[in-house]
Amino acid sequence: MEPKVGIILDRWARQECRIEYGIYFPDDTYVPFDGMKAAGKRRQVGPLVSARPDGWASLDPVLLVEVGVQVWGGETSWEGVGFLAVCEPNGSLKWLLHCEDSEPFVSAQVQDGTVVAVSNDGILRRYDWQVPLKSPWDAVISTAP
Repeated sequence: MEPKVGIILDRWARQECRIEYGIYFPDDTYVPFDGMKAAGKRRQVGPLVSARPDGWASLDPVLLVEVGVQVWGGETSWEGVGFLAVCEPNGSLKWLLHCEDSEPFVSAQVQDGTVVAVSNDGILRRYDWQVPLKSPWDAVISTAP
């Protein structure tokens, strides 16, 4: 019998994520975001899916770096919204961050257990991200000149 794949993993395989902003995990939990910060405790994704079954955004993933882990980034089907995903070397999802106003993620590196990434619109807005691999809800975001 094949293991059951959760909804987050299934949608990641389809290059989709929830439209609600937050950090999503393969055990079908998430930490909600308010703007560009974690806002609340980890909770089940089921109520989101039940309330809005069609609430999925398509992703345009690009492999940004592969060094111990794979870091994927890019944009969603929503203007100005980016995502950052970390996978094991075999491609299995560890977490996916979907953030309002982040702009598309365009580069990343891994340094001392932290994903250091850049998201920008290519013109005016640029954000520098430091996202701990083990606690992505503790991300630190700064605006770059």
